[in-house]
Amino acid sequence: MRLRARRNYEKCLSLARGEYVKFLNDDDVLEPGCVARLLSAFLEVPDLVLATSHRFRIDAQSRIMDDMPATRPVVDRDVVIDGVSLATCGDHVRD
Repeated sequence: MRLRARRNYEKCLSLARGEYVKFLNDDDVLEPGCVARLLSAFLEVPDLVLATSHRFRIDAQSRIMDDMPATRPVVDRDVVIDGVSLATCGDHVRD
């Protein structure tokens, strides 16, 4: 039985045993150092609950493609954002 996206993520989280979780879909490729950089955010900000990064779209030959709405960066630098929504991120950025 296919779980579809949401139930697949729920199943993955229920099976996870580590302190941190990095989602990686079957068509994703990680840049070298990606996990280390995300982990460093948790080490620098003890109350952090989510770290994310800019995603680059690539084609079948690994060439970077233009962003689409889902991959456009919300901010132009590393920041900590309070709250559950990025819709108002300008008001909740901690430097």
